[in-house]
Amino acid sequence: PPGSAAGGGAVQRSPSAVSPIGGGGAAGGGVVPAPRVFPLHCGGGVERAAFAYGAFLLNRDITHLLQRLHREPLGPRHTIANLNLLVKACQAQANGGAVS
Repeated sequence: PPGSAAGGGAVQRSPSAVSPIGGGGAAGGGVVPAPRVFPLHCGGGVERAAFAYGAFLLNRDITHLLQRLHREPLGPRHTIANLNLLVKACQAQANGGAVS
C-alpha cells in the first residue's frame, strides 16, 4: 500500500513512535521509545544563562506592572506570588477598583 515502507512511499514517524533495536526479529532485541524533546529543559552553559536572563526579565516586567498599578511587589525572586498579585490587581481594576 502507498505510504508504507514496502510500497516505496515515505513513512512519517510521530514524535512518540517506537523503533526496534537489532534486526527486528523476536530474538533480536526489544522495542525502545524514540528520544523525547523537552523544550523547557535547561541543559547548562549558554542555555542556563539565557533561561536565567529570561526569568529576570519576566520578574522585572511583573514588578513594573505592579508598581504602575500602585501595588507593592513581594520581591524580585517571588515570581508566582507577584504574578498572583498582578492578576488580583487587574481583576480589582476591572471591577471598579475594589481590593480583593
